[in-house]
Amino acid sequence: MRLKCKHISLVAATFALAMNASADIDPVLLTTKAPYPTPQQSNQDTDAPEGYRPVMIQHVARHGSRGLSSSDDEDLLYQLWQYAKERDELTPLGEQLGPQLEEMIRVHEALGFGQITELGRQEHIHQAKRLIERLGPLFEDTDRPILISHSGRLRAAQSGDAFIDGLLETMPGLENQLTPAYASPTTLYFHSAEGSPDYLDYEENDPQLAAVLEGLYAQPDVQEAYRAVLLALFSPELVDTLERGDLEFVASADPEETLSSVEDAVEALYGLLTISSNLSSEGNFDFEPFFTQDQLEVIANLDDTDSFYGRGPGFAGRDVTYRAADALFAEMLSQANQTPLDTLASFRFTHSQVMMPVTTWLRMPNAWPGATAEAPFHFDTHGWRSALISPMAANLQWEIWEDDEGHRLVHMLYNEKPEAFPPPCEPLPQHPFFYRLDMINQCLMAIHPSLENHLD
Repeated sequence: MRLKCKHISLVAATFALAMNASADIDPVLLTTKAPYPTPQQSNQDTDAPEGYRPVMIQHVARHGSRGLSSSDDEDLLYQLWQYAKERDELTPLGEQLGPQLEEMIRVHEALGFGQITELGRQEHIHQAKRLIERLGPLFEDTDRPILISHSGRLRAAQSGDAFIDGLLETMPGLENQLTPAYASPTTLYFHSAEGSPDYLDYEENDPQLAAVLEGLYAQPDVQEAYRAVLLALFSPELVDTLERGDLEFVASADPEETLSSVEDAVEALYGLLTISSNLSSEGNFDFEPFFTQDQLEVIANLDDTDSFYGRGPGFAGRDVTYRAADALFAEMLSQANQTPLDTLASFRFTHSQVMMPVTTWLRMPNAWPGATAEAPFHFDTHGWRSALISPMAANLQWEIWEDDEGHRLVHMLYNEKPEAFPPPCEPLPQHPFFYRLDMINQCLMAIHPSLENHLD
């Protein structure tokens, strides 16, 4: 029997949710806040080798589109706007900012902070439905459990709930196989979990990283772009005051969070622009007029540079940004190698801080290699784009296939598209995205010898 793994036939009713005005912005410029790009219908199928059937799915996904994680940006920017209004230091464009900030505050009073939005729910619901459409025969096995885990953060748990809702809407009988969801920060929030002091030291104290990031903000085009954003909204005198550091606003919810510079103000405004793309059902926003295309490109470049060095490839010859992903892949491999298979599916829900290292650990295109002194990261010359690598609801899937003799294959997808494993992993002849599981065990261990420390 020849089974086919479809890539991708859409569920008939996908998003009726339209993105708001941010839809006019290139999603790449939204960086990590870009909503999930729903796969388009494809007429091309990937054939599984003759005699193999799907027997397990290993799934890791970022949480879905969300609201703000805290009130700081909206609060601090609104304080600045009110200060300027009281002193008649707003431009006509700056006057338009106030209602947008008030709408953002209103939306979060209803939604709360750190939670997924309706768009985020739909992203995961439809991923689940497409998975069943693609691998329906797998879920006809009613004897093995389905595992659900998350990072321990609310938005990750909510995303898991939405994904399960999508499964049950399509196949209600799966409910009896669902096990209680559990938190697994060691595998799904590893940079903040116990045991990650090396990464925390890198993030806070590494001189090589600090030199790169400090140099970015010192560039004249960056300073010019940031100042120009504020000059379109506020008087030159107010912008000068901010630039000198003579004005400070303190966040109501967290006194340690302040707005006291041009950079602070622009980054808060950019944060509201990007998050508004996730709030298409909750509010009516238009932050786009407050930036030019050139300004957005400068800011997105900075944000992608930060993620490249902080959570992606980083510096060539150093693995501190992605080594902690060993624990996640050890768990995935352990489950895939069970004899007999005890688990039908393992669905995990996490964050961009995990999905980015995952892509580098797997040496995916544009996520490898790291930068060198001769070839540092730059937006114009490197393919790393966090909006493409880790948009909201980004996902990795390992499909495990087996024949009647117990031989197993792995078929990997990233964001629901077939993805190759890195060399020295070699796919089957005539089946470029199917790999023997024993081959994957060996080649990933060859690339990452430290993986052995996490395997049973």
